[in-house]
Amino acid sequence: MHSRAVCFRRAAVDTSTEKGRPAYPRVRVSQERLGMMLSLTRQTVNELLQRMEKESIIECERGGVRVLDLARLKRAGRDRISS
Repeated sequence: MHSRAVCFRRAAVDTSTEKGRPAYPRVRVSQERLGMMLSLTRQTVNELLQRMEKESIIECERGGVRVLDLARLKRAGRDRISS
């Protein structure tokens, strides 16, 4: 199974700056598409995204995800691959 981090690396990333916000990479991908990429249900993807959002790794937005802590996201991906 692919890690969550691999999924984000494959998606299109928008690093444009928004007024009043730092320029965090935005991954434009639906939860359904993430599920297809990872062979997971949309519900499972939603649960995983919520967990990462609570840990301040990402921020869920309509139509995508904003990466707040790329280093931790990459670490999470490596930990999943090696275990």
